[in-house]
Amino acid sequence: MFFGAVTGCEFKGQTVSPNNQAVDTNLIGNQAWQPVPQRVRIYPSSRFILTQKRPALEARVELQDEMGDSVKSPGSFHLELLKESTSRRDVMQDKLYSWDVPMVSIEDQQSYFESVTRTYRFVLRLDREIKPDDQLVLAITFHRTDGKLLQTKAILGPDGVRFGQ
Repeated sequence: MFFGAVTGCEFKGQTVSPNNQAVDTNLIGNQAWQPVPQRVRIYPSSRFILTQKRPALEARVELQDEMGDSVKSPGSFHLELLKESTSRRDVMQDKLYSWDVPMVSIEDQQSYFESVTRTYRFVLRLDREIKPDDQLVLAITFHRTDGKLLQTKAILGPDGVRFGQ
Protein backbone atom coordinates (compact mmCIF):
# COMPACT_ATOMS: atom_id res chain seq x y z
CA MET A 1 0.00 0.00 0.00
CA PHE A 2 2.94 2.31 0.66
CA PHE A 3 4.07 1.81 -2.96
CA GLY A 4 0.68 3.00 -4.27
CA ALA A 5 0.82 6.12 -2.11
CA VAL A 6 4.28 6.97 -3.36
CA THR A 7 3.38 6.55 -7.05
CA GLY A 8 0.10 8.46 -6.76
CA CYS A 9 -2.16 5.48 -7.45
CA GLU A 10 -5.66 5.63 -6.10
CA PHE A 11 -7.11 2.34 -4.95
CA LYS A 12 -10.80 1.81 -5.68
CA GLY A 13 -13.30 -0.33 -3.87
CA GLN A 14 -13.84 -1.02 -0.23
CA THR A 15 -11.55 -3.13 1.88
CA VAL A 16 -13.04 -6.58 2.44
CA SER A 17 -12.88 -7.76 6.01
CA PRO A 18 -14.58 -10.62 7.86
CA ASN A 19 -17.20 -8.13 9.10
CA ASN A 20 -18.46 -7.00 5.67
CA GLN A 21 -18.43 -10.25 3.69
CA ALA A 22 -22.10 -11.09 4.14
CA VAL A 23 -24.17 -11.16 0.95
CA ASP A 24 -27.00 -8.66 0.89
CA THR A 25 -29.90 -10.75 -0.44
CA ASN A 26 -31.80 -7.55 -1.31
CA LEU A 27 -29.33 -6.99 -4.16
CA ILE A 28 -29.97 -10.38 -5.74
CA GLY A 29 -32.50 -10.50 -8.57
CA ASN A 30 -34.11 -7.49 -10.18
CA GLN A 31 -32.44 -4.90 -7.96
CA ALA A 32 -28.87 -5.87 -8.81
CA TRP A 33 -27.23 -4.05 -11.71
CA GLN A 34 -26.68 -6.28 -14.70
CA PRO A 35 -24.87 -5.39 -17.92
CA VAL A 36 -27.43 -4.98 -20.70
CA PRO A 37 -26.63 -3.68 -24.20
CA GLN A 38 -27.59 -0.03 -24.60
CA ARG A 39 -25.73 0.76 -27.85
CA VAL A 40 -24.52 -1.05 -30.93
CA ARG A 41 -21.38 0.11 -32.72
CA ILE A 42 -19.79 -0.85 -36.03
CA TYR A 43 -16.15 -1.51 -35.26
CA PRO A 44 -13.69 0.51 -37.40
CA SER A 45 -11.95 -2.61 -38.74
CA SER A 46 -15.06 -3.71 -40.67
CA ARG A 47 -14.02 -4.11 -44.31
CA PHE A 48 -14.47 -5.86 -47.61
CA ILE A 49 -12.49 -9.09 -48.01
CA LEU A 50 -12.18 -12.10 -50.31
CA THR A 51 -13.21 -15.50 -48.97
CA GLN A 52 -12.69 -18.51 -51.20
CA LYS A 53 -12.11 -16.05 -54.07
CA ARG A 54 -15.53 -14.46 -53.50
CA PRO A 55 -16.17 -10.96 -52.17
CA ALA A 56 -17.51 -10.63 -48.65
CA LEU A 57 -18.12 -7.96 -46.06
CA GLU A 58 -16.40 -8.63 -42.75
CA ALA A 59 -18.61 -6.74 -40.30
CA ARG A 60 -17.40 -6.40 -36.74
CA VAL A 61 -20.09 -5.28 -34.34
CA GLU A 62 -19.81 -4.30 -30.69
CA LEU A 63 -22.59 -4.19 -28.11
CA GLN A 64 -21.96 -1.72 -25.28
CA ASP A 65 -23.57 -1.46 -21.86
CA GLU A 66 -24.47 1.82 -20.14
CA MET A 67 -20.83 2.29 -19.05
CA GLY A 68 -19.56 1.91 -22.63
CA ASP A 69 -18.06 -1.53 -22.01
CA SER A 70 -18.35 -4.37 -24.52
CA VAL A 71 -20.90 -7.04 -23.61
CA LYS A 72 -22.33 -10.24 -25.02
CA SER A 73 -26.09 -10.61 -25.17
CA PRO A 74 -28.79 -12.88 -26.55
CA GLY A 75 -30.95 -11.39 -29.28
CA SER A 76 -30.68 -11.12 -33.04
CA PHE A 77 -28.79 -8.97 -35.52
CA HIS A 78 -30.24 -7.57 -38.73
CA LEU A 79 -27.61 -6.21 -41.12
CA GLU A 80 -28.22 -4.31 -44.36
CA LEU A 81 -25.83 -3.07 -47.01
CA LEU A 82 -27.33 -0.02 -48.68
CA LYS A 83 -26.22 1.93 -51.73
CA GLU A 84 -26.78 5.66 -51.68
CA SER A 85 -27.82 7.37 -54.85
CA THR A 86 -28.71 11.00 -55.29
CA SER A 87 -31.37 12.45 -57.47
CA ARG A 88 -31.93 16.13 -57.98
CA ARG A 89 -33.65 16.59 -54.64
CA ASP A 90 -33.32 13.48 -52.53
CA VAL A 91 -30.76 11.03 -51.29
CA MET A 92 -32.09 7.52 -51.79
CA GLN A 93 -30.84 4.28 -50.29
CA ASP A 94 -31.29 1.05 -52.22
CA LYS A 95 -31.01 -2.18 -50.26
CA LEU A 96 -28.33 -4.35 -51.87
CA TYR A 97 -28.14 -7.08 -49.23
CA SER A 98 -29.88 -8.08 -46.03
CA TRP A 99 -28.81 -10.66 -43.44
CA ASP A 100 -30.44 -11.92 -40.23
CA VAL A 101 -28.26 -13.57 -37.61
CA PRO A 102 -29.88 -15.09 -34.49
CA MET A 103 -27.80 -14.86 -31.34
CA VAL A 104 -29.82 -16.95 -28.90
CA SER A 105 -27.66 -19.90 -27.90
CA ILE A 106 -24.23 -20.40 -26.41
CA GLU A 107 -23.23 -21.99 -29.72
CA ASP A 108 -24.25 -18.78 -31.54
CA GLN A 109 -22.12 -16.73 -29.15
CA GLN A 110 -19.16 -19.07 -29.62
CA SER A 111 -19.53 -18.97 -33.41
CA TYR A 112 -19.50 -15.19 -33.79
CA PHE A 113 -17.98 -13.52 -30.71
CA GLU A 114 -14.23 -12.82 -30.73
CA SER A 115 -12.82 -12.34 -27.25
CA VAL A 116 -9.71 -10.46 -28.43
CA THR A 117 -11.62 -7.61 -30.11
CA ARG A 118 -14.73 -8.07 -27.92
CA THR A 119 -16.85 -7.89 -31.09
CA TYR A 120 -19.16 -10.11 -33.07
CA ARG A 121 -17.55 -10.98 -36.42
CA PHE A 122 -19.87 -11.64 -39.34
CA VAL A 123 -18.50 -12.65 -42.75
CA LEU A 124 -21.29 -11.71 -45.14
CA ARG A 125 -20.93 -13.08 -48.66
CA LEU A 126 -21.58 -10.83 -51.62
CA ASP A 127 -22.48 -12.03 -55.10
CA ARG A 128 -20.64 -9.23 -56.89
CA GLU A 129 -17.67 -6.91 -56.48
CA ILE A 130 -18.15 -3.54 -54.84
CA LYS A 131 -17.15 -0.61 -57.03
CA PRO A 132 -14.72 1.87 -55.44
CA ASP A 133 -17.01 4.82 -56.20
CA ASP A 134 -20.14 3.22 -54.67
CA GLN A 135 -21.51 5.14 -51.69
CA LEU A 136 -22.34 2.28 -49.32
CA VAL A 137 -23.94 2.31 -45.88
CA LEU A 138 -23.89 -0.58 -43.42
CA ALA A 139 -27.00 -0.43 -41.23
CA ILE A 140 -27.27 -2.70 -38.19
CA THR A 141 -30.17 -3.34 -35.85
CA PHE A 142 -29.81 -5.47 -32.72
CA HIS A 143 -33.08 -6.88 -31.37
CA ARG A 144 -32.77 -7.39 -27.62
CA THR A 145 -34.79 -10.18 -26.02
CA ASP A 146 -36.97 -7.58 -24.26
CA GLY A 147 -38.00 -6.16 -27.66
CA LYS A 148 -35.86 -3.02 -27.58
CA LEU A 149 -34.06 -2.17 -30.83
CA LEU A 150 -30.52 -0.78 -30.97
CA GLN A 151 -29.50 0.74 -34.30
CA THR A 152 -26.43 2.23 -35.96
CA LYS A 153 -25.07 3.04 -39.42
CA ALA A 154 -21.63 3.56 -40.93
CA ILE A 155 -20.52 4.74 -44.34
CA LEU A 156 -18.24 2.20 -46.02
CA GLY A 157 -15.52 2.81 -48.55
CA PRO A 158 -13.65 0.19 -50.55
CA ASP A 159 -11.14 -0.06 -47.70
CA GLY A 160 -13.70 -0.31 -44.89
CA VAL A 161 -15.48 2.01 -42.49
CA ARG A 162 -15.03 5.67 -43.31
CA PHE A 163 -16.92 7.02 -40.31
CA GLY A 164 -20.03 6.32 -38.25
CA GLN A 165 -23.29 8.20 -38.51
